[in-house]
Amino acid sequence: MNTFQIYEEFRDSLGEPAARALAHRLGAMFNELRDAVTKEDFRGLRESIDADVSRLDSAGGEEKRESVSRGPGPGRPCGMTRGPTGYQFSGGRHIVS
Repeated sequence: MNTFQIYEEFRDSLGEPAARALAHRLGAMFNELRDAVTKEDFRGLRESIDADVSRLDSAGGEEKRESVSRGPGPGRPCGMTRGPTGYQFSGGRHIVS
């Protein structure tokens, strides 16, 4: 996103401070949207995790699954667990599926 172009376009009609603020805000919003996870991305992540958990369960890996659900650390590469209402990260953040 070309925020300078936005600034240039609105500078005369809004004034310099307002045009600068608008361009700055739109640039920040664009960056946030660019970094956001889409529902499709999250669905793919969930399916991948479900497949990994199923593979661990079928291999008799209850101990391995427990180490994954406790959170990141030595021998615990992922801090994400699945609950009845969605996924819970070890940091306490909750995402509803």
